[in-house]
Amino acid sequence: MTTIKLRRGTAAQWTAADPILAAGEPGFETDTGKHKIGDGVTAWSGLSYFIDEAALSATYVPSHVVIGADATGATDSSAAIQAALNAANAAGGGSVYLPPGTYLINTNLTVYSNTTFYGAGRASKLLTTDSVSRVHIGIAANASNVVIRDLACVGPGDQSVPTNSQEPNAILLSSGTQQVTVRNCFVKDIAGFGIGVSAGCTDTLIEGNHLEGTGNSGLADGHAIVTESPTRLIIHNNTIRNCRYRGIEVYSGTAAGVTDVTVSGNTIYNCVGGLAVFASSSGVGFVRDISIVGNVIDTITSAVVGIGIWVAANADHVTVSANAIYNCTIDGIQVTPQVANTTIKKCAVIGNTVRHSGRYGITTDGATYGHMTIGNNIVDDSYSNGIYLNAANFVTVQGNVCTDNGRQATAGTDYAGIWGNTASRCSVGGNVCRDTRTGTSRTQTVGIYLTNASDYNYIGGNVCTNNVNGQIVLSGTNNVNPGNITS
Repeated sequence: MTTIKLRRGTAAQWTAADPILAAGEPGFETDTGKHKIGDGVTAWSGLSYFIDEAALSATYVPSHVVIGADATGATDSSAAIQAALNAANAAGGGSVYLPPGTYLINTNLTVYSNTTFYGAGRASKLLTTDSVSRVHIGIAANASNVVIRDLACVGPGDQSVPTNSQEPNAILLSSGTQQVTVRNCFVKDIAGFGIGVSAGCTDTLIEGNHLEGTGNSGLADGHAIVTESPTRLIIHNNTIRNCRYRGIEVYSGTAAGVTDVTVSGNTIYNCVGGLAVFASSSGVGFVRDISIVGNVIDTITSAVVGIGIWVAANADHVTVSANAIYNCTIDGIQVTPQVANTTIKKCAVIGNTVRHSGRYGITTDGATYGHMTIGNNIVDDSYSNGIYLNAANFVTVQGNVCTDNGRQATAGTDYAGIWGNTASRCSVGGNVCRDTRTGTSRTQTVGIYLTNASDYNYIGGNVCTNNVNGQIVLSGTNNVNPGNITS
């Protein structure tokens, strides 16, 4: 009788040898009972294990399909959808599928722990048609392990004369949720928030969603994505358009503060406000360990909140990097304490491109306890100054390129590539500040301008040329300016 033997060895022996198995060739671990099958390319350590029946059974989650709902949108489907969500909850969790169709929602839907609520993308539409305050999809307080994906939430649009103080919201995480993911959802014409995260939520992922037309012009409220005092939050790769308030807002409404947040790869276009991370206006709480990276922000329209990226009040270890920010009514990037007795510490604004801002490209307005870096940014065509340090101490401004700023071009007024107003103990080095144009088309009148008792600053190794009225102008005492190129 012929005996067929598999290649075999202990897990340690396989790891040490790390062979490449032929395509379809199995390998068996004698001490674990597990096996892998080769593909002719990947080494043993890179192959996945095949799992046995017991392990496969442990991964099975019962599925519930919404039945009895009106997919034409003519009658209220809230009860039928909630029945499927309740059935999953009664089973200890599961997946609830919403088939393609339009489903009228007149009552809040609630999703519980260990549940995935999903559909067929934009084809599975939850619809509200009035201005009654409700939530399309609400995650229950303190729920955990919840996924909301591939669903559409559509509302009645703007409510310029609101009937109540809280208009409809699309997706809302109640307080204390853990491990919640909202992915690939489509939100449109919601008069309140698009995706809201209540206080005290942890381990939240908001990814790949498209939000359009959120907010309420009557209330000047309704961000596309808003979170309060989160911990371990990721907002990634979302597209936000035509929002009637801020595109993304992360704030600390409680003393617990905001910690460990990444906002990356999002696109915010044609919104009243851009992206904001801040403690409350009363100075309660803090924002700490925040990364704002690789976002594209374009056409921010408000004369009140029209800032591309706004970091404010008790901010500590915040990084703003590799963002592209265009056409903001106020500032491209503003970092400010906002209220008295709050601070900005150890923040970095690095490698951003900021163009055509309505006031300053980048400003540290009032960063009294700076210890802040502004480096390697490109700032171009600002209405006023390119980089503005207002009452800022201990700020390093290094390696920036500031060109063609001062678009306002008011006669008799100076506009600088870098302007310091009452700025002290700052290091300004290795920057290029110049107007690239010729003759009367130039508007950047000074390369670097420190004024109003700006004392004890280092200004060295900069290149400032072709500015209209002067290259480096210093006011104050004990400033040092070696090695600059001004011609």
